[in-house]
Amino acid sequence: MREQVEALLAFAVRAPSTHNSQPWLFRVTGNICELYADRSRKLPEGDKDSRCLYISLGGCLENLESAAKYFDMFESTGIGGLTDLTAPVARLNLHSSRGTIADLLPTVKAMAGRFNARGPSLAKPLPDELSSRLIALIEGDARLHLFTDKDDRAQCAELTARGMRIAHADKAFRAELSHWMVSNYSARKDGIPGYAMLAPGPLSLVLPRLIRTFNMGPLLAKLNTQSILSAPAVGVITTSFDTPRAWLDTGRLFERASLLTNAQGAKTSVFVAAIESPELRKELGAMVGSDLLPQFLFTLGFPLYTLPLSPRHPPSERMV
Repeated sequence: MREQVEALLAFAVRAPSTHNSQPWLFRVTGNICELYADRSRKLPEGDKDSRCLYISLGGCLENLESAAKYFDMFESTGIGGLTDLTAPVARLNLHSSRGTIADLLPTVKAMAGRFNARGPSLAKPLPDELSSRLIALIEGDARLHLFTDKDDRAQCAELTARGMRIAHADKAFRAELSHWMVSNYSARKDGIPGYAMLAPGPLSLVLPRLIRTFNMGPLLAKLNTQSILSAPAVGVITTSFDTPRAWLDTGRLFERASLLTNAQGAKTSVFVAAIESPELRKELGAMVGSDLLPQFLFTLGFPLYTLPLSPRHPPSERMV
């Protein structure tokens, strides 16, 4: 049973996380698998309220539950109170595998091959069927809004660019980000490899120092604007509340949308700079046209570049 659960965790850790910090821990006891927050990996500058941490955990939980369903091991999921920092975020009840569910194979393949698709996208629209399925996705308090109009995408790009300039003007933020930047030649199992930022090998060696020393916000804002404008769609996930449960729901919904998109041959790329600024977040909320709170922004499309997968710590190194 433990070997089967550890096989599920190999899919769980493929979830995206802020700066590839991988802020999750697991405990396996018989047929119970518990998910914990590793708060030593919280980002003091980039994630002051722990919103990104819970979104990352939500993606991990979505992968874990989806893999359990594919291998026909899933019984139920219980969500923790999320206020007790020592308690599990979620607890999955499982049983021994009864085989596999063929309809879920595309989802499992998407977990294994998903990457954050930085850079420009091809001039190719999303299939209408995919767009309809994405808009229908719901997880608890979280809802997905899809923007395909050129003017709407341009506004999302402009807000993201302003957010990048604000973030990188902060020396403390740049110092923290540089700590998580990793060269293309490193054997480190977490952090952001240079290739994930489209940086070639030699540049990846000096990129951490460049980010720490110089304000590259204007340059990154320009590059992000080009990427967002070239994508056929921008997704914004909203909730009614700013709570750990709403953030967890956001992470689950994003990962579900990302896996569905990947299974259909398209990719997603995360851009959350506009969410990090309270002022810009309000402007983004006005685009949604309601009192809902934007929690996450990402693009969907067909990227020009296929990137290597970012490294991960194996589940055996993330046990408690």
